[in-house]
This record gives sequence, structure tokens and C-alpha cells, in this order.
Amino acid sequence: MTSSPSRPPEVERQAELIGGTMIPMIIVMIYGVYRLIKSGFDPRAFPYPYVLIFGCLLSIFCTGAYLKLGESPAISWKNAAKSFGGFIPYLFSLYVICYIGLWTILGMFWVGFTIGSLLFGVFWILVGYKMLYSFWGLTEMQNLRQTISN
Repeated sequence: MTSSPSRPPEVERQAELIGGTMIPMIIVMIYGVYRLIKSGFDPRAFPYPYVLIFGCLLSIFCTGAYLKLGESPAISWKNAAKSFGGFIPYLFSLYVICYIGLWTILGMFWVGFTIGSLLFGVFWILVGYKMLYSFWGLTEMQNLRQTISN
């Protein structure tokens, strides 16, 4: 990507990382809505689609709050909440990797091996990894920004 003369390269890098984090979250949310429609709001399928939808929404909110962390350098409960809120996208991406991805692959041992299940599990492992890696890049960029400002 070429840098435009009006924007510094760190702004473009941050935009790439935000997109790299948000696009997989939106894919997970679309899958959660699909699972909710497919289950027909069945109470037996209760936590699965709702965790995907609300976990994704909460992760998007917490990512945005975490990016605003460096704006006020004062020590406060608000900044502490934003800082600890950074764990939510991290844990949600681990949920996507472990539960949707690995659990699907492990389920093939007692349900039956299918290429579709294998590809489905690998796809969600890659989506979760992309979300995790991009959010890690955002946190490192925030840490660097706070170190430079101090």
C-alpha cells in the first residue's frame, strides 16, 4: 500500500489493523445471525447464537473504547475499564478459535469425518486467528503511542 502525502503511515497502519479486526468480527456476527435464524429462536440452542452476536457487538465496542485509551493520560476508573475491556476481543477471538474451530474438528471423531466439517473448523480457526493477530497489532500500536507520549 502506498502512503498518501496527506496521512502519516501510522494512521494507515492503524486503519488496516482496525479493518483486520472488525471484518472477521462482522463475519462471526453474520454467522451468529444465521445460526439464530436457523434455530428458529429455539431455547435449546440458547447460548450458541447469542454468544456469537452479543460477543461480537461487545468486542467491537471494546475495541473502539480501547483505541480511545490514549486520549486522556490521567489515571481514572474510566481508563482502567477501557484497558480491561481490551481482554474482551482477545477472549472472544479465543472463543472463535477454540469453540467454533477446534471443537468442530474434534467433533468429527465421534460424529463422523467429513471434509466439510474439517474445512468449516479450519475456516473459523483462521478467522479467529486473524481477529486475534490484528487486535494484538492494535494493542502494540497503542502501547507504542503511549510510550512515545510519556
